[in-house]
Amino acid sequence: MFGHRTSSTIPNVKVVGIGSGGNLVINQMISQGIKGPDYINLDTNPHFLSLCRAQQKLKMFHGGLSPTEISQIMEETARENKEHFSKMFKGADVVIIVAALGGNVGSSIAPIVAEAAMEVDSVTIAAVTKPLTFGLKDRLIMAEERVAQLKERVHTLMVVQNDVLQEKLGKTAVPADIFRSGDEMLIRGIQSIILTLIFEEHRRRKNAAAIGEIKHFTRNYSPAELKNFLKQGGTAVIGTGSASGKRKTLEAAKTALSHCLTEQQNRNAEYVILNVTRGKESHLLDVNTLLKMARRAFSKEVKIFFTDTILDKDMGGEVNVTAIAGKRD
Repeated sequence: MFGHRTSSTIPNVKVVGIGSGGNLVINQMISQGIKGPDYINLDTNPHFLSLCRAQQKLKMFHGGLSPTEISQIMEETARENKEHFSKMFKGADVVIIVAALGGNVGSSIAPIVAEAAMEVDSVTIAAVTKPLTFGLKDRLIMAEERVAQLKERVHTLMVVQNDVLQEKLGKTAVPADIFRSGDEMLIRGIQSIILTLIFEEHRRRKNAAAIGEIKHFTRNYSPAELKNFLKQGGTAVIGTGSASGKRKTLEAAKTALSHCLTEQQNRNAEYVILNVTRGKESHLLDVNTLLKMARRAFSKEVKIFFTDTILDKDMGGEVNVTAIAGKRD
């Protein structure tokens, strides 16, 4: 199913948090009980690393230098450690790199970490955020440069733009709310991919620790099929929606898909990953209705990877929908 691995082997997924932004997402994923992948933290600050909850941690050189010097030294140090990164990723079917672009650590290290993952033939995905435009100009320039670099060094690049989130949340939203929303969007996007890749094998083996709160999981495709699409290269955007009430699934899906459509370049998406998460008290709307909604949003030819996840708990009647829309560049 996954290269040299057999169909009875659980795919090896590694999620790498780089810098304070990436590591915060990793910690939240672990706190939320998202099991299955191997978590890795990379940072320059020993105090921040001590707060990280990943199984593997790697401190990068800092040395108390100026921001310009830090960026240059970080990149040089990352290149010196590239072989070490490759060893960490050896045997990984999928590597997901998480970072907040615009800062020195994530921006400097992420492209080189991506190179290392690609060189060991892992499906390499970067899930990153871009800073608000009212931030420092240097951060914006750096973020754009790193996005361009990552496009050349990963199979799939998922970008969350904080400016788009600011518009979605409204004028009263403070930066902390925007960053929190961006982190949650990354988490839900990454979780959707992880669930697809590893859940079925854990369920077959009755691995309760890895399954966690998931009571039931259905999909309309195989993990190998999704992996093939992700490996073809390109960019993707993430949209999320939550709703309650009679039309909750439709309303949540509408919100998630509309966020994806905010990105003009993804109106012609070639695939959409559509994940519905609901509590045991909720019933799913006709799946065909959801698929038709997605096709109306993009095109009749769009490939839809649909999953329905039922948690073994009451969500108070709320339904969450995550959409990832992608296409080859």
